[in-house]
Amino acid sequence: MGEHSNSVNNGILLRADIHTLWDLGLIWINEETMLIQIHQSLLNTQYSNLNNKNPQLPSDQTNLPLIDSLKRHRLYCEEISDD
Repeated sequence: MGEHSNSVNNGILLRADIHTLWDLGLIWINEETMLIQIHQSLLNTQYSNLNNKNPQLPSDQTNLPLIDSLKRHRLYCEEISDD
């Protein structure tokens, strides 16, 4: 989105396959619990072990993912699920 959005807490480093699931709205981080959540369609797959797991987060609290961004992504995932 440009130089103004280039900051550590405006991104999450993901493996390529998980990044695809993220983009498809099938995986997200709950902004209240900070736990990984997966879509029900992934529950009986190799990704089921990620459900309700803690992501590896930076020890420096100023580098944590932005709560608003996580919430916006979760809401996007919920919209996809409703379709």
